[in-house]
Amino acid sequence: DVELVADKLIEVGRNAAALDFLCMYRRQDGADPVDRARLAVRAFDGLLESGRDDQEIGTLHEWEFEQLFEMLEANVAELGLGVVARLEWAYLAALGIQPDVPTLQRSMAASAAFYVEVVSVVYRPKSGSPGDDEDDPDRDARATNGYQLLSAWSVAPGTTEAGQIDAAALKTWVDEAVALLKKADRYD
Repeated sequence: DVELVADKLIEVGRNAAALDFLCMYRRQDGADPVDRARLAVRAFDGLLESGRDDQEIGTLHEWEFEQLFEMLEANVAELGLGVVARLEWAYLAALGIQPDVPTLQRSMAASAAFYVEVVSVVYRPKSGSPGDDEDDPDRDARATNGYQLLSAWSVAPGTTEAGQIDAAALKTWVDEAVALLKKADRYD
C-alpha cells in the first residue's frame, strides 16, 4: 500500500510527506519499482510548485534527497533522461556539496545548449550588462548550483554508452558550445 498512501498524500498537497514516506519504505522491497519513482517525480514537481509553503519540507534532509534520486536514477530509462535531469537540476542544492547527479552530467555532455545555460547562470556576460536577473532573489542560489555542477562534471561530451569518446560527436558539441557561448557573451 506504499504507492496508495504516497498517491493520497500527493493528492492533498503533502508532497514532502509523500517523499519522506517513499524514502522510508524504499529499501523494504529491495528494488525501486517504477511506480514509486513516478510518484516521487509527481511529489518533487508538486514541491517545486508549492515552494517553501510546504510546512513539512523540514522532514527532508540531504540523505533523503540522495536516496530518492537514487530511485529516480534506477528508473531513468522509464522516466526519461530529461525528467530526471530537470529534477536533479532543480534540487541540486539539496543533494549536498558534491552531488551525485549522473543524469544531469550526461545531459550536459549531450547538450551544448544546456551546458551554455549552466555557464550563463554562473557567469555574467562579458559586456557587463547583467540583465533582468538583478532583482531575482534566487539568482545566487542558482549560480552556486551551476558552479557545483560545473565543478563536479565528469562526463566528457561525445562519450558513448560504452564509455568511449566519439571524436565527431565531441567536435560537434564543442563547435555548438563555442557558437552558443559567443552568442550568450560568455565565451571568455
